[in-house]
Amino acid sequence: MYKRISGLIILLCVTAVYIQAMDLTVDEAVEIALEQNLELQSTYIGQRTLEREKNSNWNEFLPDASVSAGLGKTNTQDAGYPEYWNLSLGFNTSLDLSADTYFQIKDTIMDYQKGLITQDIAVQKLKRDVRKAFYYIILIRETIDVNIDMIDTAFKRYERAKVNYELGNIAYVEVLSYQVAWENMKPQLINLENSYETSLWEFKRLLGIDLEENIVIVGEIESDIQIFDSENIISEYMYDRLEVQYFSKLVEQIRVKKGMAAAQTMTPVLGLGYSWNSMMDDPFGDEIDNPEWNDNSGSMNMSLTLPLDGFIPNSQKNLYVKKYKDQLERAELTLENQVRGNAIDIQSVVLLLNKSASTIDSLELNVDLAQENYNLVDSSYTEGILDFLDVQNADDELNKAKLMVVDEKYNYISALMDLQYIINNDELK
Repeated sequence: MYKRISGLIILLCVTAVYIQAMDLTVDEAVEIALEQNLELQSTYIGQRTLEREKNSNWNEFLPDASVSAGLGKTNTQDAGYPEYWNLSLGFNTSLDLSADTYFQIKDTIMDYQKGLITQDIAVQKLKRDVRKAFYYIILIRETIDVNIDMIDTAFKRYERAKVNYELGNIAYVEVLSYQVAWENMKPQLINLENSYETSLWEFKRLLGIDLEENIVIVGEIESDIQIFDSENIISEYMYDRLEVQYFSKLVEQIRVKKGMAAAQTMTPVLGLGYSWNSMMDDPFGDEIDNPEWNDNSGSMNMSLTLPLDGFIPNSQKNLYVKKYKDQLERAELTLENQVRGNAIDIQSVVLLLNKSASTIDSLELNVDLAQENYNLVDSSYTEGILDFLDVQNADDELNKAKLMVVDEKYNYISALMDLQYIINNDELK
């Protein structure tokens, strides 16, 4: 009676957990991650800052302006004149215009465009990582199920060995060997279960949900298997990788910075300015309600300045320009290296995909053979030729063969996702 009540309580608890759990397909997981992943939200905030700066780059044409006020008193007093304070007010504004202003605005736009690419990289990486983590959890879950069945079969072998030993059919050392085989399988199951839990926690972190949230992964590891041609993919998608686009934009920005450095050190600057000053004597006198301002003065100025030290070889400003020339050359080499590396990455991933596609064909043939063997063993068991443990052994072999197919399909899907990321094309199947 106690066992029945305990079993009912456990069943109700498990049912309650699953009722509260959230079912997740791979597409739903990606949608949640795009909305809630913390690192991606941080990237969005950074891009928001760059967008605000881009939209406000007109402020390069705003003049510098300031107001001033002062209150003073002389240290000496002339005979016949009372001691008094004086109040002064002033206003100043200035604006410098040069070719450098154009390059500064252009540089701000480049920062924004680079930020967009960086944001796209973060989005695509997150989508890839969520999908890979999703299918990896399924793989571990199916591996655990197969291992549980195999441990159960090993335990039954051990139990049968004990019976045979008691009947005097085998030596005790054989019983121990079956027990050792059974016990040796337990640590692997524990490791798999721990791996499942940690993978689930990491998956929740990617999604940006609470680690205590109950989720149920809904899906299976399946994909349309095909052979890819690396040369066609390289010719079509060589320059589509987001990292390549980023370095291309970086080269463009360094060209702008090089122009900015030249403009700052080798082009004239037009300066515009205006100032106004006024003073009031004895602000604390009897006529404070009707103050008299005097010494009102104002001025407007315009200047044109050409720095000369930028034209002097090896001067500080001359070296400043040359530094950006070197940076531009290095950036162009980095871009070329990235493009070549991209071609190698495509070839490597395509090799993995084609290898997995061929391996899956062989492993599926093994599944057919294991299925045929299981059917024969099951028929023999029905006819009384073999016992039920033989059926379980055949079933274990069949499950292992199926698991090897699932494992290789995961390798294929994982490589396919890497290829989709490299060529920046989620539609490639």
